[in-house]
Amino acid sequence: MSRVYYLHDANGDRQVAESALPLQFGGEGQCDLVVPGIESGTVAGYIALADGHPYLQPAGDDVRLYHNHERVEGSRWLKSGDRVQVGESGMLLWQVRGDQVFVTAERFVPPSATPPGSTAGARSPQAELLTPATASPPAVHRGRRHLVAGVLTALALVALFVLLAVPVTLVIEPAPEARDVDGLLPGVPLAGRLLLLPGDYRVTARREGYRDIDARVAVSRDGPRELRFALEELPGRLAVTLEPDVPYTLLVDGEAVAAGPDGLHAVQRGRHALRVESERYLPVEAEVDVVGLDEVQPLAFTLQPAWAELRLDSRPQGARVMLRDAFLGTTPLETELMQGTRTLLLELPGYKRVQLDLPVEAGKALVLDDIVLPPADGVLELDSTPPGATVTVDQVYRGTTPLRLELASGRPHRLRLALPGHRAVERDVELEAEQTTELRLKLSALLGTVFVSATPADAELWIDGKQAGRATQRLRLATREHTLEFRRDGYATQRVKVTPNAAASQRVDVTLQTTAAAAEAATPATLSATGGMRRVAGPTRARGWWS
Repeated sequence: MSRVYYLHDANGDRQVAESALPLQFGGEGQCDLVVPGIESGTVAGYIALADGHPYLQPAGDDVRLYHNHERVEGSRWLKSGDRVQVGESGMLLWQVRGDQVFVTAERFVPPSATPPGSTAGARSPQAELLTPATASPPAVHRGRRHLVAGVLTALALVALFVLLAVPVTLVIEPAPEARDVDGLLPGVPLAGRLLLLPGDYRVTARREGYRDIDARVAVSRDGPRELRFALEELPGRLAVTLEPDVPYTLLVDGEAVAAGPDGLHAVQRGRHALRVESERYLPVEAEVDVVGLDEVQPLAFTLQPAWAELRLDSRPQGARVMLRDAFLGTTPLETELMQGTRTLLLELPGYKRVQLDLPVEAGKALVLDDIVLPPADGVLELDSTPPGATVTVDQVYRGTTPLRLELASGRPHRLRLALPGHRAVERDVELEAEQTTELRLKLSALLGTVFVSATPADAELWIDGKQAGRATQRLRLATREHTLEFRRDGYATQRVKVTPNAAASQRVDVTLQTTAAAAEAATPATLSATGGMRRVAGPTRARGWWS
């Protein structure tokens, strides 16, 4: 719990919290405690805290301080009942009562030389009887007794300290430039070790180029007798300057190292591989021996551009130039491209898109001033009646109708459509750029004559799955393969495939078998012969020829 401090001086009484320490005492003006007899504006000393314990420290040699009648050269701990003489005429009284501390500043009154009970100028009867020779020995004997008592007390305290102290070896590597061990009582060096009373201590050490040590240790009779510390090296600090002065990233052994608030990069001592990367510039690499120990090392690099100049023009001009999704401008164009393979697209309404794959080398200019943009294709939506016709364009097969064709604009193309059983159709077309043209062509069928007859005579005829009337009749069919079916209730259906010929008629005669007869025999329905003649027979007899 924090203590409350009550101050009393010529300015009256007031109260301050422990957090207000340190306090200044001295003359009027800038001091927290005004001490009588001290010149205005003079600071005689300070009252401060260390680990919760108050101590006294002089501000300089101008005003002498005496702590319980002993001259104060450094700092002294304060305890209840202490008296501090300030200069020749000031006094501080220090009283502690629980969590309250009373500090009083008053005028110092030196002790009177007159024995108690006497008045100034009067002589006691005993004094008149004593001569100087007989009066001095008692005072000398008393002084000697006090001196002997003080020496014996000091020796007893030293013996007690030695008896209670713990010898501790303090090892700090490398050797610090300054070190200190602070505790309730200072340590006593003895034969390379420190005699310390059991308790908590604060060990501090410093050396230029290393991190300071500030550690708390506990000393006990059962604890370690050696306290070992190692000073940690501070990293070196690299000051990187670039020409030109652009933002950059510093990589040390492949790892990015950011700059601190001072603009310097902290890097441990030793040899390291450095790489400086900056947008639009070639990276710079170097092997550097870092000194470390908080030393600043300047590093200067000159960056080279990582781009090349490009001059681009097209016929016709005005084409949009794209790099991926970025618009660079329209032709004619002068721009910069980063090194590597870059893909440019040139776009102009009415013309085909042109793609340029450019190998770009840093510092080497590219000149492309005659890029020809071909006209854009036209679109032909082609269909035929009947559909399914094969399509060739300029003697190259392109598919079957219906068909969507993209053809070069501004020049004629020869179309040819062919379909079995139909006359082929040829047509010349010329398309406009980025325009869609629809075209439907009709193919005329080629017909051949086929005479068909069937027994029994009332059988029905089906052609390509569609009913065509009585089985005996004259047919005009397209010159492609057709399937003829002859049907009659109670008879097995007969199927005949025929391909009419526009140059000659054909004849097909069919005799149907009863269902029972068809089950007993399985004779082929069609027989082919040389000379362009075909015979169709039932299971027991065949008749019907054509030429």
